[in-house]
Amino acid sequence: MLFPFHKRGYGKKLILESIQYALKSVRMDEAAFIKSMRSASEVMDKGEVRKLKTDLAKKEKRFADLDLLIKKVYEDNAMGKLPDRRYEMLSSDYEKEQQEIEISIREIQEKLMQFEEDTDRTEEFLSLVHKYTDIQELTPAIVNEFVDKVLVHKIEETDGDPQSYTGQESGRTSGGDH
Repeated sequence: MLFPFHKRGYGKKLILESIQYALKSVRMDEAAFIKSMRSASEVMDKGEVRKLKTDLAKKEKRFADLDLLIKKVYEDNAMGKLPDRRYEMLSSDYEKEQQEIEISIREIQEKLMQFEEDTDRTEEFLSLVHKYTDIQELTPAIVNEFVDKVLVHKIEETDGDPQSYTGQESGRTSGGDH
């Protein structure tokens, strides 16, 4: 969330209000919060996770099968059962397919890992929401639990005294800017 600071100490107030607003919003509609967190993720739900895991298992099996086929054509070629030209073509095709599958396996694993991380962050934030019912004061413990960082983007000074600046508070579980 981007917001302007006009006076010293105003930033704490805005951060507190931002946390209070987030807690209130989540408490009012926890399902909508979870849905919004999922919409930010490439993998939306557990059904899609099951599909990805099934696809991953198939690709891993095909990868292993290709290893066996590559060994078989090598042995057939070594024994004189398979002409060199045919061996080179089959070997090249199998290795190309294996490389494509390897890339696909990595992509699926990354999506599954991201889903797990998103789920963990969402659950962590929900546990904070349940832990804190009414925050009236911004303490170091609350800041440590709710805020990753506060960025200062621009400072405007008048006679050497900072008058206003633009800041950005970044929450722990948002996966991005608030």
